[in-house]
Amino acid sequence: MAPLAKGEVADPLAVGQCNLKTRDPAGLRVCTLLNIPARRIAEVPIDYQGFELPNIYAVGYGLDYHEQYRNLWDIYSLTAEKE
Repeated sequence: MAPLAKGEVADPLAVGQCNLKTRDPAGLRVCTLLNIPARRIAEVPIDYQGFELPNIYAVGYGLDYHEQYRNLWDIYSLTAEKE
């Protein structure tokens, strides 16, 4: 496999379990719109960050929960319904 010239785009940086280095990239920079360090199980050096969020489930602006809320124009925190 040839080295990658550009990085890949993924979901918000939460868990930090991604093996881009195994694909032998020419260089690797991490850019994330939403950084959720409370959920991270591996340390990931971030070069460019938009927002750091607490341990929430974000929806909207392309992020979904069970195929819903993806088309919202803003980013919202999804909370559990109260009984």
